[in-house]
Amino acid sequence: MFLVSGTKRSGTSMWMQAFAAAGCDILGEQFPKNWGGGALRQANEDGFFESIFRDGVFFGTNPHPDTGEYLHADAMRGRIVKVFVPGVVRTELGYVEGVIANVRAWRDYEASVARLWALEDAQRAVEAPNVPVPMRIPGALEWWAENFALLRDQSLRGYPLLLQTYEQVLADPATHVGRAFAMLRERGVTIDDGQIDAAVAAVKPSARTQIARHSDSVEPHIAQIFDDLHGAIERGHAVDGSLLRTLVETQRELMPQINDIKIERARRMVVAGGPPPPAFMLAASMS
Repeated sequence: MFLVSGTKRSGTSMWMQAFAAAGCDILGEQFPKNWGGGALRQANEDGFFESIFRDGVFFGTNPHPDTGEYLHADAMRGRIVKVFVPGVVRTELGYVEGVIANVRAWRDYEASVARLWALEDAQRAVEAPNVPVPMRIPGALEWWAENFALLRDQSLRGYPLLLQTYEQVLADPATHVGRAFAMLRERGVTIDDGQIDAAVAAVKPSARTQIARHSDSVEPHIAQIFDDLHGAIERGHAVDGSLLRTLVETQRELMPQINDIKIERARRMVVAGGPPPPAFMLAASMS
């Protein structure tokens, strides 16, 4: 499988819309659950193209917890599925043919995910008014945790990773969509030029609604490191040397705070009787 990834609000749906327009073999519904109606549709008017595998292809999703259907890796060759970064990390390596991932500028991400949360809360207020608002990781910290996790996971497991910024794809879709289809071709997927043209045409810069120039949610030295990481990816520079050392040090500084939030969020979900998050399931399986 080819995994389309990144944080939320980083262009994962845009990539899936492009692959769908090209007629590729994608896995996921345009509007899963009830997302085609209500406030949440405003987050992606052209569709989300998501499935249960947004959380990864691992024992919690394969076999399917409701149907019992098991997807064998060989049968999934060449298919394209959206998997957010935490799901990539927990996906069994045998299912990963390649990963196509965006990194969005962190201030824009922070503003965009805040809008998404507002839409989720508006829809919840209509459909399930007694369900409490979930505990969330602050946007900037979530941006860091997930992007660092993707870089770390790829360095450990060595799968093909096509990484670019969200802004680059919007500015030059022909180049970056072309690179993605070249990855598919290199791994045996039959692609014609007409499909690439259709995918390029499906990239809509107008869908970008949030541009933020300022945020004081993290300390200035942390903000600079976030900017340096995004800039290195945009310039196509390797994440190594002094930059890598700085990223590792930043991870050590921020992770205690992030982990405290994740643990408390999981605890609240379980106490409330909701389904435990995938990370909780993984931790329980290893205890």
